[in-house]
Amino acid sequence: MRGMDSQVNQPILTRREREILFLVKEGLATKQIASKLNLAEATVETYIKRARLKLGAPNRLTAVITAVENGLL
Repeated sequence: MRGMDSQVNQPILTRREREILFLVKEGLATKQIASKLNLAEATVETYIKRARLKLGAPNRLTAVITAVENGLL
């Protein structure tokens, strides 16, 4: 499966994807995350989208839940 670590069968999220999903989990909005990490809002949205695709999640909330359930956050 694309984006999965074959040894543990978990999606591979980058450090930045995990960091951003953690901030989403903490309740920060895209604009707040962008400001905190000195990134453009579009860049934050791209990281969230990539993480969602890797996790097979239809939205950011499901991505956070999936990451937590899989011990990624």
